[in-house]
Amino acid sequence: MISFVFKLVAKVYLLDIHQFLETQDHKHIVLINEDPAVGRDAEIQFIKSGLEKGQVCLYATNNVALTKNHMESTGINVSQFEQKAALQICNVPKTFSEYRKVILEIVNDVKKYEKEIRLVSTHDFDFSLNDNVNLMVEIEQKIDDVFSNIPGNMICSFSLSNMGKEQSKEFIERLLDSHHVVIFLQKDGTPKWFNLP
Repeated sequence: MISFVFKLVAKVYLLDIHQFLETQDHKHIVLINEDPAVGRDAEIQFIKSGLEKGQVCLYATNNVALTKNHMESTGINVSQFEQKAALQICNVPKTFSEYRKVILEIVNDVKKYEKEIRLVSTHDFDFSLNDNVNLMVEIEQKIDDVFSNIPGNMICSFSLSNMGKEQSKEFIERLLDSHHVVIFLQKDGTPKWFNLP
């Protein structure tokens, strides 16, 4: 599906996705998954590892209750980490204009943390629509413009099931401009990732 990406990349790694994510330092990462459940598992493991390291973790999602349930099932004591302000799970608004406002507020507000942070942003927007693609690319570029102020790593997660067949290639190519690393996570959980030049 994304074979065109292979022409754009510098280096391929043969680690498991969790090992690979732990080697990244101050990276804006795009995670593209074939199966949203597999993508969610990778996102939650990324957050869990950050919490175990004493980092502040922020997770923006369309379904806060479901996300908390999945985190609890992996052994994360959500209420304990929320009480310590080490974990914040934010609800993604239904519209792009509201999402843009919320995610940019989160990104611009990270300077207040005195610890390294981890951010995950995931959502269910329909990227088969040109307007949504253009708005998301704009948001991702704005995040990248201020990324130097973020003391940690950020994963922006997208499911191929939310991309139209016609849009996916162009959308992914445009996302590459605003990210340092791209990870393609297959249905079976096998990752392919690349550091972009």
